[in-house]
Amino acid sequence: MLTPQQIRQAAPDGATFDKAVKLATTRKWLDLEGRSGRIWGRCKSSKATYFQVVADLKRQAYRCNCAYA
Repeated sequence: MLTPQQIRQAAPDGATFDKAVKLATTRKWLDLEGRSGRIWGRCKSSKATYFQVVADLKRQAYRCNCAYA
C-alpha cells in the first residue's frame, strides 16, 4: 500500500494532491473493488457525475475517464 507521502510525491502538484484527498473517502465511491494490487470503481465528482477509475498500486499507474487523466 502507498503512504500519503508517496502519493503526494506522485502528484503533479500540491493542488492536484489536495483535490485527491477530498476524493479519498468511501462515500464518494460506487462499486469500489480490488484484487492483486489493483483497485477500481466509480468516483463521484462535484457535479454528480461518476468517473470510472482504475489504479495499479504495484506499478503506481492509474487511468480514469475524468478531465484530468
